[in-house]
Amino acid sequence: MPRGGKRNGSGRPKGARNKATADLQDAAREYTPEALETLRSICADGESEAARVSAANALLDRGYGKPTAHVTGDLTHDPGKVLGEPISETVAWIQRVLADRRGDESASDKLSKEIE
Repeated sequence: MPRGGKRNGSGRPKGARNKATADLQDAAREYTPEALETLRSICADGESEAARVSAANALLDRGYGKPTAHVTGDLTHDPGKVLGEPISETVAWIQRVLADRRGDESASDKLSKEIE
């Protein structure tokens, strides 16, 4: 009998820490006061503006969280629908434009003939 899909009780329980990285996180957190003091001193007395700005951003990110990124997009486009004309018509148009540039016929004359 095939088994698939999510089964009740499978996986790590919600809120449980990842055992592989929990010890590393605990060890790194012991250095938080020193790291914050280093960032503060760079922010106040750093030799370059880039270092001071970077340290200030790091402090703000840790104190208030990183700013949220707002993403906008056009959700009305149907990706399955092909827009425009067939590629053969596009290639023919490009060839006509290139021929016009070589002096076969002026572009405005050619365009007016196509419109008629």
